[in-house]
Amino acid sequence: DPQDWQARRERAAIRTNLGQLDEALADLEVWIDVHPSAQAYAYRGFVEARRGRRERAEADFERALALDPKHLTALRNLAEFAEAKRDYRRASALLARVLELSPKDVWTLKTQLTLVARLQEHRRVVETALALEPLVPAEVGVPLQRCLALIQLNQLGDAEGAAQRVLKLSPDHLRGLMTLCKIQLKRERWDALIATCERILALDKSLAKSTRDEVIRARAFALQKGGSPASTPPPPSPAPEND
Repeated sequence: DPQDWQARRERAAIRTNLGQLDEALADLEVWIDVHPSAQAYAYRGFVEARRGRRERAEADFERALALDPKHLTALRNLAEFAEAKRDYRRASALLARVLELSPKDVWTLKTQLTLVARLQEHRRVVETALALEPLVPAEVGVPLQRCLALIQLNQLGDAEGAAQRVLKLSPDHLRGLMTLCKIQLKRERWDALIATCERILALDKSLAKSTRDEVIRARAFALQKGGSPASTPPPPSPAPEND
C-alpha cells in the first residue's frame, strides 16, 4: 500500500542507514502527508541535515517542536544550529529545556557549560559545573571552569576550594596552580601563597621564564607581608644567552 505510512517509516530508516537519502526522503514525504507528527518532521529534519540542507532541516525541527514542545531531538538539533550561528543565548535557552527533561545528560551539560561561559553568565557556569562534576568526576576542566566563574563572582573562598579540586585531580596542573596562586594573593593568605608558589617553582623545566619570574615575585611579596617560607628561596631565572 503506497499510503502505508508505517511501512514508509520503516523503509525510510533502512534507506537512511544505507545512505540512500533521496529515497528515504521520498518515503518521509508520504509519512508526513498521511500521518504528520513531531517524530516524522524530526526524522525528515535529520535527513535534510545529512544532505547539507540546513535551512530545511531547521524548519522541520521547528515544526516538530511546535507539535511536541518536549521533543528532545528537535531541541538538541535546534540548539546546535543556533550555536553554529553564534546565537549562544538561543542555544542555551534550548538546552535549558533539554535539561529540564533530562537533567543528567552529560553532552547537554558540557555544551551548556561552554555556552554560559561564552555568555559570561557566571552564576549559571557555577550551577552547570556543579551539576556536571559528579557525572564526570575525573575531568579537570569542569571544576576549573567553576573556579574561574567564582573568581568573577568574588566568591574567593569557594573559588579556592574549586582550585584545590582541580589540583586533587591533577597535582601539577599549571593553570590550576597559577589560578590558586592568584586567589591566595587576593585573599592575603601569605603562607598558603608561598607554599603554592613553591609547588609551581618545583615544576622547573615545564615553566616559561615569564611564568617563573611572576611566581618568584609573588613569593617575594608574600614574604614581605609576613609569610613564612616553606623551603629555601628559589634561584633567579637564568639570563638569556647572547648569540
